[in-house]
Amino acid sequence: MKKKELLASVLAAASLMCTTGCDLKEFFAKDSGESEQQTDYGHELDPEIHQLVADSEYQAISGENGIGFETALTADEIASKTEVGLYDSDNNKVSDLYDDGTNGDRIAGDGIYACRYKPEVNSETELAYKVKIGDTETDSVNIRYFDDITEKDFDDLSEVSGSFESLIAEYEDGNGNVPAENQQTVLDLAAEKAAEMVKSGEAVNYRINRDSNNVVIKLSSGITYIYETPIEGVDGGKSANIDLSITTCQPFKYSYEAEKSERSGYMKCADEGAQAIADEFDNITFDRNIDNQSVSPETVRTFGANQIILWHGHGTYDSDLHSVIKFDMSPSGIYKTTDYVSEALIAVNSNLAYTYKFVDAYVGDMSNSLIYLGCCKSGIDGVLASSYLKKNCNVVIANTESIVTVYNISMIKSFSEYLSEERKFLFIPIEYRTASAALSEAKGDLGKDDGSDRHATPKIFGNTKYRLSDAVEDNLKDKDTGFTEPEGSIVLDKAYVSVKVGGTASVSISKYPSGYSASDFTWAIIDDTSVATVSGGTVKGVKAGNTVLEVKSSDGKFSQYCAVTVTE
Repeated sequence: MKKKELLASVLAAASLMCTTGCDLKEFFAKDSGESEQQTDYGHELDPEIHQLVADSEYQAISGENGIGFETALTADEIASKTEVGLYDSDNNKVSDLYDDGTNGDRIAGDGIYACRYKPEVNSETELAYKVKIGDTETDSVNIRYFDDITEKDFDDLSEVSGSFESLIAEYEDGNGNVPAENQQTVLDLAAEKAAEMVKSGEAVNYRINRDSNNVVIKLSSGITYIYETPIEGVDGGKSANIDLSITTCQPFKYSYEAEKSERSGYMKCADEGAQAIADEFDNITFDRNIDNQSVSPETVRTFGANQIILWHGHGTYDSDLHSVIKFDMSPSGIYKTTDYVSEALIAVNSNLAYTYKFVDAYVGDMSNSLIYLGCCKSGIDGVLASSYLKKNCNVVIANTESIVTVYNISMIKSFSEYLSEERKFLFIPIEYRTASAALSEAKGDLGKDDGSDRHATPKIFGNTKYRLSDAVEDNLKDKDTGFTEPEGSIVLDKAYVSVKVGGTASVSISKYPSGYSASDFTWAIIDDTSVATVSGGTVKGVKAGNTVLEVKSSDGKFSQYCAVTVTE
C-alpha cells in the first residue's frame, strides 16, 4: 500500500471511529505483544576466586589464532601491579597476560587479564596451562590439539553413525523412531557406548543431555558427533538489490513426504507462506526454494541483507554448543579442519549440522532481514538467534523446545500469511501487521503452544515491530535518497551471560560507532523482564529462565544484544 493510500485509509477509519465512538488510539493498542525482544556468550570471572578460562578446549594444529585465556585480578592485585603470566605444565612461562586492550584482551582496564597463545605443536597432544598471579596459581586448563581432518576420518564417522544405529535398532518402531518408554534406555546405551569409545581412544570425551535426548561425543579425529534419539512427530528426530527476496529451506522435506501420514500433506506450508508474502508486495520475490540435500552450509553462507528466510527442518540442543541446526547431508571434507574442531560444524547421527559459531564465522551483513528457524530447540537460550542479530538481522523467530511437526510447519505458514496481510477496520485497510502481531494472530489460530508436554512455542528475538511494508519502503528510501548509516557499529564484550538468582554479571560496550559515546546508549531487558534486571551493564538474576538484554542508541540507529540465562 502506498503512503497516500494508507493515509487516506487511516483518515477514513478515523472518521468512522468518530461517528461510532471507537477510539483510534485504543484500536491501534490492540496490536499486542509489541515489547521488543533480542539476544547475544561469555563467562563470569570472580577476582576473589582466581580462575583461568579458555575460549575453547580444542584447537586445530593448523589453526592460526591460538587459544584465548582470561583471568580476573582483585583491585589490590591491580594496584600493586602483581605479575601475572601463563605457564605450561613444565612451569615455563609462555606468555604475559594483559589488560590494555591488546594481545587478546577485550576491554582495557576492566580487571580481566588476557592473552592469546599458540604453541609450536607438530602432532596431536593435550597440553595443560595455568596462570600465576604473584604467588597464587590457578587450576590448570587442558587444551586438546588435533591434526587436520582427513577423508578417512569422515569414512570412520560413517561407521560410528552406523554402530549407534545398530545399537538401538531393537528399540525402534516400524518408522525408525524410538517410543517414549524406550527413550531413556536408548540414551543409557548410547552413553555406555560413548564411554567405551573414550576408554578405547576413539573419543576424547562425551556428555549426555537427557532433556534433548542426545549424547555429545568429541571424537579423536576432532569432529564433534551427536547421537540423537529419533522421536516420532517432532522436528528434531530422524529423518543485493533494492528488493527483498524470500528463501525457503527444507533440508528433510523428502523424509516427510515419503511418510503416509498427516504430516506429509503439510510440507507445502513453508512455500505457501513465502508465496503469500510475494503475492502481496511488488518488491518482494520468492526466488529460492531449496529442499533436501541442496540445503547445505553454503546455503547459510548466502544469507545476507534484504532477505526473508523460512527454514523448516530438524534441530537439537547442547548447553555448550547451544542450538544446533541440521542438514540432510553427510559430513564431508569440503570445510576446514578448524570448522569441525572449533565446532562450527558438527555431525548429528548421519547428518551435518551448524552451530552459532558457523554464523559468526561465515554469515555476512543481514540488515533488513528476517529468519524463521522452524526447528526443535532453535531458540531455547537465544545464543544462535543472537549470532544472527549480531549480523544486523532484524528478526529471528525460533522455537523454545522440541516442537510437534504439524504445529511447527503450520506456524511458519500462518505467521507468513498474517505478516503479509493488512489489518482492517470495518473492511478498510489500516496497516500491515508487525512481526509480534502476526505471531500473536497465528497463535490465536493454532494455539499458544504445540499441545505437547513441553509446550513448545515460537519466540521472537529482535525487532518485534518489524513490518514487511516498512522493510520494503525503508529499503527503497535508502536507494532513492542515498541515505547511509553512520560508520561503525556497537560491539559488546559478551553475547551470552549466565547468572544465578540474586547474583550479578557484567556486560560492557567494547566498541562504539563513530561519533558515539557511552551516554548515547541505554540498557534494557526486552524479552521476559521478570527473569533479570539491568543497570548500566550490570545484569542481576531475578528468577530462573532465559531473557535478552538490549543496548540501544538514543537515536535508534544502533543496537546490540546479549542472551541472559538465570539459574537457581
